[in-house]
Amino acid sequence: MGQSKRFSASRKAFLSAFVAVALYSLAAGLTPAHGQNTVENGNKPELPRVLLPLQSGFARGGTALYITPEVGVDPSAGADIIATAQAVANGFGANFIPTNFSSLPNSPAVRNIFVFSTQGNVLSATPTPPGPDNSNANYSPLWQVNLVTWNPGSQVSLLTSTAEVTAAQAAGEVTVTPTPIIVECSVIFSLAPGGLLPASKVVLDAPSPAVGGNVSSKVSLPLQVGFFNSRTAFYITPEVGVTPGSSFTSLARTVAQGFNSNFVPTAFATLPGTGAVDDIFVFTNFAQGNVLASAPIPAGPANADTDYSPLWQVNLVSWNAGRKPRALTSQAEISNAVAAGDVTITKTDITVECSVIFTPEGGLLPGARIVDVDDQHGEANGDR
Repeated sequence: MGQSKRFSASRKAFLSAFVAVALYSLAAGLTPAHGQNTVENGNKPELPRVLLPLQSGFARGGTALYITPEVGVDPSAGADIIATAQAVANGFGANFIPTNFSSLPNSPAVRNIFVFSTQGNVLSATPTPPGPDNSNANYSPLWQVNLVTWNPGSQVSLLTSTAEVTAAQAAGEVTVTPTPIIVECSVIFSLAPGGLLPASKVVLDAPSPAVGGNVSSKVSLPLQVGFFNSRTAFYITPEVGVTPGSSFTSLARTVAQGFNSNFVPTAFATLPGTGAVDDIFVFTNFAQGNVLASAPIPAGPANADTDYSPLWQVNLVSWNAGRKPRALTSQAEISNAVAAGDVTITKTDITVECSVIFTPEGGLLPGARIVDVDDQHGEANGDR
């Protein structure tokens, strides 16, 4: 049976399993994001945060909580598989990546996520601990979707680790079908030796305080404010990685510490210079927000911008001596400044995962709620 036909047969079960969300109530203290005008002691105003849907699955035999803001697929995979990937993006309210994830399936950048119709998904690696001190070289927030189905006559049971999935496959109890669908799932929480991602707050959220209203689990994350096409862009930065042994390793770790991001020790090594990444411009000697080279338009599963990727290669922008610094808020303005000899760009091999939450052109990511820092539950006075 061809891959497209196998997808058609299992698509309904795949979708119902992949968008399942459970309720959890955890909390962590707020820590300001690096490079933004925020501090914890209240001396300066803090930036807004965003509430994002939280998914519940398993890793290493215990619970794992994660977000899924991005879904992509190899565009040559066939119409049925592409439609399935788009349906997954729609189920999560995720940004759809039409082309830029095409090189990721079976690459060193991705890890396996096992998707069931009978239980929560199983992640093959988690950061230990979550955040900038992660020492698990096997962790990546990029996951290749593997469909897991129980074979006829097998006793369905709960599988909560990669080892258990592999053992069940070897025993002929389950069939595992790899797909070319890639999901970006940043791990927010896992059991020891994991923990909770610093600066994240896991909350129960309701769209209104009405009695009997639906309640879901969401995570509150700090937003960064930058620019796209000379207008404001809001994004999150849950992941920072670098090529092992790079001269930029120390800087990458500093960035991860500043953003309270998961540090990705090895998995992002092959990404710089590939079609999977776009450029983010970070200014070294002038205070302004970072500039993104692309954005999802519209934000969410209907994104049609083939340039957009949530994976960004860091480009350092420095004003040259004798030049008067000014705000540059688009890639075109930066290119003109380079041509005029105003600035110098240093391309690094640091890759940051920054999912775009809002731009004026693309709107707000479906399912996301931007709230004030003192309004973590998204009451009406803080929503935007």
